This record gives sequence, structure tokens and C-alpha cells, in this order.
Amino acid sequence: MRFVLSLAVVVASFAFTIVSANALEVRSTGAQYTQLVSQIVAEEITPVIKQLPAKQQERLKNIQINVVSDLGTNAMALAIDDTPPKILVNDHFIQGLSNYVEAYLVADLLKRPEYIEEHFSHYFWALHPHTNGVALVSPFQQYPELANNLLVERKQQLLGGAVLDVLLHELGHHAEGAFYHFRASMYVRRQHENSAEAWSDKVKADFFPDSGLGQLISIGFIFEQTRWAKLARDTYYPRMLSAVTEFIPNNCENSDSSEVLMFCEKLSKNIEQLYSGQMISGYEFRHKQGDHFASFPLGQVEWAKSNFVDACYYFNESLVYGQVARAAIFVGWCYQKGYLEPSPPDAEVLALLNEKHGGSYGFSPRQQELTFLQ
Repeated sequence: MRFVLSLAVVVASFAFTIVSANALEVRSTGAQYTQLVSQIVAEEITPVIKQLPAKQQERLKNIQINVVSDLGTNAMALAIDDTPPKILVNDHFIQGLSNYVEAYLVADLLKRPEYIEEHFSHYFWALHPHTNGVALVSPFQQYPELANNLLVERKQQLLGGAVLDVLLHELGHHAEGAFYHFRASMYVRRQHENSAEAWSDKVKADFFPDSGLGQLISIGFIFEQTRWAKLARDTYYPRMLSAVTEFIPNNCENSDSSEVLMFCEKLSKNIEQLYSGQMISGYEFRHKQGDHFASFPLGQVEWAKSNFVDACYYFNESLVYGQVARAAIFVGWCYQKGYLEPSPPDAEVLALLNEKHGGSYGFSPRQQELTFLQ
């Protein structure tokens, strides 16, 4: 995403230079992933820029790259046509990519591809503004026995490739002058996005032919975000999947990597199921096979239809047998309304609803959640 803005974001006055080169300058406001971005710029991008045609080098000169945490959890990165020219990279988005890479690696070791969805079911809920006090545990923290040095090194490779792709795309906007106003039509936006992506693709083909999963990591993360929002009927997280699926063929076609081809196959299948009735039938199949996590999305589906008897059955099953913490507030509501019997003591129902002692269940104390459910 990239806009023509002169006052896009106010970067704190205490920002300081991390890396300064002829072409790029990485600045920080204390964001978590500044050092990672700085390393990628210094070791990967700056040497490439020095080999580009003089005209492109001039366009990329003096760009400030700011890793910021005030873009919320939605935006990925922005290229801004300003003086000096800027790129803003969302620290929260890199955090999401980091969690996705860990979940991907853990799921592969566990031979449980559904683990990625299970992790992000909690992840997006924990980061939601309606949720407060919920601990966010990364996959490596959940399975410390798996996170050996080789796996940590593999994570760094995959995450570095994904962040490199994000940075190259934003640089493509500057290299091609592909900026647009935030009120621009979809046609104009698409033109400039494609122009930046074409520049990024050429640089990757010329200088990073073995970039691995790269952009696919970002698309996979955006898929999980979109699936979460769709099932939760949530509007906080943007549903950006349709804007990035067109980049899948560029990453998958003619690839010689078995890992890339397998990732593409699974991702394409998941996207197809998301926009068809196959997603529900997939959960039903998993439920029949004893996958108790699958009970929770089935409960969400029935809840959306106002089939509260079936929804409460699924939510209770996911809480009791699947340990899906998010289900507890629904279960409390179900007891309160009489959809689940026999009712436990009032104190337990109140705890489930998070009106009293709800912190032990890890739920939001915000009254608006209760108001919505009740």
C-alpha cells in the first residue's frame, strides 16, 4: 500500500538512524523488529541497489525506512512520496509473519496442518481491541522442545525472506513512481500496485532467484486473518485476501522447490474452501474424526444462523474437550439462557461470562462484549 501524502504519519522526534547508506536509511522509534529490517537492508537490499541503473539508484536515494508500531494491526507497509521519501513498515505485521512462520514449522513437525488455524484462532482474538488481558503465546513458546537451533535458524530464513519481499514491493513504488491518493479508484490503485510488484519481481528474479516462500508467507498470514474475520463476522481486521491472491501464480508457477509447490497447493485449496461450502463440510469431517477444535468454527456457523441449541453444543464441546479458551464466554451465555443444562453454580456462569473472576478464563473484561452477546 502506498499513498501520496505529505503528512501521513508523524514519526516521533526521538527516532535515530540505525543504518545509513548511499541509498537507504533505516530509522527506529523503538519498534521490536527494527534490527531485523536494518539487517535485511544492509546485507540484502543495499548491495542490490548499487547494481541498478543510475536512474533507479537516484529514485531510491535518501529513502527513510521507519519501523513503526502506530499503524495498528491492519496495515502492512506504506510507501510515501514525501520529502524525504519514506517507507513505513508495520511492526505488528512483522510480528504476525513471525508467528505464522513458527506455526508453519511447528505444524510440519507435528504433522498437523490444522495447527496453524488453531494458533491464529487465539492470536487474532488476543490482539483484538475488544479483548484485554489475554496472553499471547508464540508457537515456539508453546512447544519449546521443538525449537532447537536448526528450527530457529530456519525460522529466521523464512521470516527474513518474507520481510525482504515486503520491502522490495514498497521500494518498487518509489522506483516506478507508483503512488496514488487514498481516494483513488480501484483501477488506479491496481495499476500502481502491479507496477510496484513487477519491479519487485524483476529484482527478485535477477538477484534473489532462490528466495523460497517469500511473499507466500504474507499471503498465508493474510489468509488466516481473513478466515478468522469471516467466521467471527468481524470488521476490525481487513479482509485483504482478494487483493493478494493474484500474486500466488507468480510465486508458484515454474517453481522447482517442492516446499513452495506443496505450500501453494495447500494455500490454494484453503482459499477455495473459504469461499465455498467446502469449508463447513471440512470442519464437519474433522469433527467426526474427533478434532474438537473443529467444534468451535462449527459453533460460529450455527451461531450466525441463530441456531443456538446446536451452537451451544459445539461451543461447549470445544471448550471442554478442545480447550478452546474463546468458547468460554459463549458457553456462559448458553448456560445463562438455558441452552445448556444442568446449569452450574451461578458463580461459574458469571466467571464464564467474565463478569466475575473471568480473568482465569483469559477473557476481556470489557462490558461491550457482554452487551453484544447478551
